[in-house]
Amino acid sequence: MAAPAYGHAHKKRRLALLPGSVCHHCGKPATELDHQPPLSLHRHIEGSGCCRSLPSCYKCGRRQGGQLARGAPPMVLPDVVIDVEAGVVGRGPEDPVWDVPWLAHLRDVPENATWPRFMTVPHPDAVGSYGAECVEWLRSEGGIDPRWWQELAVTRQLEHDANGELVWLEELVTTSRQSGKSTKLRGAAMWRLHQAELFGEQQLILHTAKDLEIAREVRREGQTWATARGYAHREANGSEEITEPLTGSRWLVRGKGSIYGYSASYAIADECWGLAAEIIDDGLEATMLERRCPQITLASTAHRKATTLFPERRAQALAELDQPGSTLLIEWSAPRSCRIDDRGAWRQASPHWSTGRERMLESRLARVQSGQTLDPDEADPTESFRCQFLNSWLPQTVTDAGQLLLDLGVWARARGSARAGAPVFAAIEDYFGKGSAVAVVARDGERFEIDAWSCPSWDLAVADVARVFEGRDHGRLLLGPSMWDRIGGSMLSARTVTSTDTRTGLSLLRQLVTTGRVVHDDTAELDAQLASVRVRELSSGMNLVPGVRADLVKAAVWALQAAHRRRIPAVH
Repeated sequence: MAAPAYGHAHKKRRLALLPGSVCHHCGKPATELDHQPPLSLHRHIEGSGCCRSLPSCYKCGRRQGGQLARGAPPMVLPDVVIDVEAGVVGRGPEDPVWDVPWLAHLRDVPENATWPRFMTVPHPDAVGSYGAECVEWLRSEGGIDPRWWQELAVTRQLEHDANGELVWLEELVTTSRQSGKSTKLRGAAMWRLHQAELFGEQQLILHTAKDLEIAREVRREGQTWATARGYAHREANGSEEITEPLTGSRWLVRGKGSIYGYSASYAIADECWGLAAEIIDDGLEATMLERRCPQITLASTAHRKATTLFPERRAQALAELDQPGSTLLIEWSAPRSCRIDDRGAWRQASPHWSTGRERMLESRLARVQSGQTLDPDEADPTESFRCQFLNSWLPQTVTDAGQLLLDLGVWARARGSARAGAPVFAAIEDYFGKGSAVAVVARDGERFEIDAWSCPSWDLAVADVARVFEGRDHGRLLLGPSMWDRIGGSMLSARTVTSTDTRTGLSLLRQLVTTGRVVHDDTAELDAQLASVRVRELSSGMNLVPGVRADLVKAAVWALQAAHRRRIPAVH
């Protein structure tokens, strides 16, 4: 049955999306939400993904209604292809960003292993990891001797803060097929099943997958191990579980439609390319937040028919590789530009390598070249090999390409300057090693002046900021995480930022510009970025849409947010 298009769910989205938004048609302040495609062109079923709710102004909304009444084509946003990997550069094991004690022994990569192509930097709150304890338990108790890459993955997954709480709410793991992903998932579930004392409560591990049999396969060897230890277990169609006898902690395997009603400590969703986003949003994540140290692992290999679930979360994680929030990405893959017979690309997408794997890939390649597909869900033989064994994700095709961050007319008219001697706040962001962005905000009472410019090198950016701070008693410096090792220790007031700072800072910039509290002088480079970046609204702020250069925008919102917080520590 079709749900009301303007019912409770629409009102909830309106409260979350509309305040401070601009029209997705013209960029002016929004007053309502548009259904795209328009309601007259589709049967509305709430929660089905049949349309999107996008901010619109009154004038554009009425104009679209008139056009539809006359039979004219609606003002629907065209699909936009976004290459979320554009400009993203992975960091090798030699990069100083990995210079934390719990990763020291893992930076020496064995001959039969490959460092991830993309991996989120250590969380700024992390002081250690339970990875070593997990690996030792698996070897001594769990009957699993983890490969190097599996040890790396669980060590990153189990990073914790000074209070012993896990820093990652979500782990995204994506590798080529037959690399040992199932063993990694099984090991993580088995260890967590026995950690009621560590995490202070009975544990519930909830495990699902695109198809129930995929989850069963991961659990099957764990079941054999548990049975040998005398653990209680149940095997019923669609409802299987293992119970740890001392604490009553359980590992449940459920079909993707049967996960509702549980409050999981640790959730696993395997082959996420075939899972609808609402299964995770509504069925898992919403129930986990009352647990202590909740965590979810989303695992998947690339697929051309992937739902929005994994690609969208991967895109956001790629945008946050150097500014981590709550999501950890660990990815072995090859670029889509690689030839499918490129041995180097095979190796790049394979966390574990052996002559046996090379022979297997040669055999699969021969089948593909003879016209056979390797995937029953994929008719194109070449695409089946590219996704399964190069783990090459397609660029995202989206209807909602985001909205302008600001009314550009209001920004263009916001010319002015702050009084001399006003407290200043600065930020520096790296642009993938190709230069740096510098932003400075001067606070004059309740008004803020923004200045921003690009530098060809880190050293020049640091020198510029030093000149800005020279002779001043107060200020603060914000750094993109990749900048910390270069200058963090030389300025005691400096701190690194997180993705949360970016999300909330973008919302703050829009609010202050709209209310006339931000001024700027000649900021041509920042103006250009503001004209091209797009954002999407979240209840927690805004996300930058990947694929467009935004280093100056990020530096500007970090500095603005620091100035707005009213804390003015001394510059050293």
